[in-house]
Amino acid sequence: MDLTQALGSIQAIPFSNLQEQDITPIVNILTSKTKDSDIQALVNGLNPDLVDVLMKAIYKGLESGRNSSSLFKWHSIVEESGGPGSIVRVLTDKPPIEGTFDED
Repeated sequence: MDLTQALGSIQAIPFSNLQEQDITPIVNILTSKTKDSDIQALVNGLNPDLVDVLMKAIYKGLESGRNSSSLFKWHSIVEESGGPGSIVRVLTDKPPIEGTFDED
């Protein structure tokens, strides 16, 4: 599984619903299968939606406290690409509200 496929697998999952097992393949790609010199090119190859998904995976990975130094390297480059809006979109990502509202 490459990074784009791994990110696509969690794209529809709201940040608050992500579980560690959901992001494990992504964290493995980020921390052990990618050279530091390749990070910029990988991030530049992502569309803006996947940049946000990558930021979501980084924040969820940082919650565990493992691989922090590597994830912070990624965070810096992803923030350059997605800007502060990427961070805001991740932190405000909520599951959709179930049901409909009455317009009476």
